[in-house]
Amino acid sequence: MEKIEEKDAAMRGGILPKNRKRGRRFLGKKTVSKYVFVGTLMFYPILLWLIFYVYVNFNSIVMSFQNIAIDGKTSWAGLSNFKNFLAKAFDGSDQLAISLLNTLKYYVLTTVITLPIYFGVSFYFYKCMPASRIFRAFMMLPSIVSGFIMALVFKKFVEIGLPGIWGGITGKDPNLFPNLLYDPDFSFGTILFYDIWLSFTAGFIYYPNAMRNIDPSIVESARMDGAGYWKEFWHITMPLIYPTFTTFFVLSVAGFFGTSGSLLLFYMYSAPPETSLIGYYYTVMVLDSPTQTGYPILAAGGLVMTAIAAPLTFLVKFLMERYGPNEG
Repeated sequence: MEKIEEKDAAMRGGILPKNRKRGRRFLGKKTVSKYVFVGTLMFYPILLWLIFYVYVNFNSIVMSFQNIAIDGKTSWAGLSNFKNFLAKAFDGSDQLAISLLNTLKYYVLTTVITLPIYFGVSFYFYKCMPASRIFRAFMMLPSIVSGFIMALVFKKFVEIGLPGIWGGITGKDPNLFPNLLYDPDFSFGTILFYDIWLSFTAGFIYYPNAMRNIDPSIVESARMDGAGYWKEFWHITMPLIYPTFTTFFVLSVAGFFGTSGSLLLFYMYSAPPETSLIGYYYTVMVLDSPTQTGYPILAAGGLVMTAIAAPLTFLVKFLMERYGPNEG
């Protein structure tokens, strides 16, 4: 009977009874090796999570209730940092307020308004319509070339190429052409145009691939019933790729307050004030600041924005799942 128990224990993963008393069992070498291997693999990512997520966020919460002097000494600040952040956020002349407003414009233009273009062109690729491969290759170019190289080429085109083309057409001095990256009337629109163009790359990868996963028999059945491209798109394609769209849209809402666009690529820490976005504003205030005296206000602002973004993200997710399109 004891031999049978030992054999059964060995078959269950190397757990062998060292003592023959009932209930006392110890791990075998194979089991220990398995747990050591898994623990070794998980140790480093868990350590990074504890440092860069748990500790950083906990320290940010504590910092939002503190004042930091120039010499690094901290003191209790209560809710003053939150009041100061909100006061700056609603002061139209403050850089923080400008960044928040620009972020709202940027989000609406790059996410909401361009979505019909994403879906329309993605459906065009999915159906392999005329010249779709050539157009797709052109739109995929930003994902093939390094982001830094693309920004450099675009910058040279705006600063040298466009003035030369304009001068050749009009016969005027190319130096009279405005620098679109620094002119207050054009800088934000130029960055917006560049980022919208780059955003097409991701949209034209995810959505056509999601459309290709649709069962061809469903499309063929709709075709036999006389459905055209519009009915196919609205009643079959959209409902079946809607979960993919929901995922990306909810993620975009969650990352609203982290938007920084391509400002660091073009300007580093010296972007024109009228182009600043909230993610870029935080980056500059943290990395380009000689002291830590401004960190508590930024930490308090992070909590305020989290308190807005978190419930908004869950609300958008609920509404999109509740009122999304149905097949048929």
